[in-house]
Amino acid sequence: MASPRALLRYAASPEDLRAIAALRQRAFGHAAAPDDWDGRARHLMLCRGEDLIGTLRLTLWQGDEGQAGYTAQFYDLKRFFLKFSRSLEVGRFCLDPQLSDLFTLQQLLGGITRAAEEGGATALFGCASFPGSDPALHEPALAYLRQTALAPQDWAPGLRGGGAVALPQQPLGAAPVLPPLLRGYLALGARVSDHAVPDPALNTLHVFAALEPARIPPGRLKVLRALAE
Repeated sequence: MASPRALLRYAASPEDLRAIAALRQRAFGHAAAPDDWDGRARHLMLCRGEDLIGTLRLTLWQGDEGQAGYTAQFYDLKRFFLKFSRSLEVGRFCLDPQLSDLFTLQQLLGGITRAAEEGGATALFGCASFPGSDPALHEPALAYLRQTALAPQDWAPGLRGGGAVALPQQPLGAAPVLPPLLRGYLALGARVSDHAVPDPALNTLHVFAALEPARIPPGRLKVLRALAE
């Protein structure tokens, strides 16, 4: 028998939030426990039957209100918020660790796109993470990002605090291995920061990534809208 179709919905109860917290813990460990930003966000859930198989949080910001958001801890976003008067922050993206279903990822991307359109956001953004906080593990991928996907100077994020590492200037020959979510963003036209930030607490390394929904190719946008229904 085929498994039931996965459906997107927003968290609507304390039970939903407990299920989200449990999935985060399975994916990231205790470091991804509920935090102050959860209360400001809407939590998108992808459920197959009674099982939560994917989740993320979405926060709509007006102007530079986003300076109070999660991502702005790590990146100087003054230019970004001047450029985009209404933006949607995406965070705490996680899938059931036992899943390897590309369609699940595409459905969540569809949900993000729908939320951006409904909220009138001219950009969506967040931290796109690599597993493992050591930058040396990801040098080919980081060099590839520098070569192909740097954000334009009029809204590119600046440095905030210590610990950031510049994306390598030259490729090292090895094939880049990109996280599935970042690969999905790039396919839609996303651009990234010229530096990455290690997060030892989550054992990840992340870059700032942002996408303008208006720049998504029309054919891809049509597919994403259908997946979000």
